[in-house]
Amino acid sequence: MTWMDARRLGLTAVLCALSGLAIALPAQAQQRIDRCQMHIALGRSLPAECGGTGPGGTATRGRVVIGQPDPAAKPPAGTQPGAAAPPPSGAVPTPPPVADRAPPTRSAPYSLSLPILFEFDSDKLTPAASKLLDDLADVLKRNPNDKFIIEGHTDALGADDYNMELSQRRSRAVVEYLVTRHSVDRARLESVGLGRTKLVVPNQPADPRNRRVQILNVGT
Repeated sequence: MTWMDARRLGLTAVLCALSGLAIALPAQAQQRIDRCQMHIALGRSLPAECGGTGPGGTATRGRVVIGQPDPAAKPPAGTQPGAAAPPPSGAVPTPPPVADRAPPTRSAPYSLSLPILFEFDSDKLTPAASKLLDDLADVLKRNPNDKFIIEGHTDALGADDYNMELSQRRSRAVVEYLVTRHSVDRARLESVGLGRTKLVVPNQPADPRNRRVQILNVGT
């Protein structure tokens, strides 16, 4: 973490499910992650108000990206996203890959990165962070059989030991808020502090996207 205002977790957010279409939201959407976006990232089905079929439904989850997409990830001009290059003349076609039907595991869960902000150099949640967690609690309650890992992450600035300890305290603060304010079963939540060990932008150690709280749905 930095020694000044970088003692806060994340200024940008990425909502990730395991598959689907990436959607870049407009700039004003970067300031607010609503419950429907959380349901898309973490829930097993979408509630009716989010365009889904409600609990027990079959609505497909997609991938929602909040912020500007990486220019390097854009397909070359004149190609469609996901389109494969035509095989050379006379080449034997490669058979399509067999779909992996294995259920999500702890190593590849549905996940959501939240811009949870804390008071300067502390584990005290800001009012904006509390409101975000209020919405998250609704998602957790609508998926009562699932367990979640709450990961705290920092950037690569500052002392490693301090960043690790701060990320642990902040992840515990998120769990404590969900348990005490919303009566989420503590047994469903695991807090983990990872400090700077899992940067999302490793080539830019001070990038604010590295400072985040990540919520992982690890199933039952």
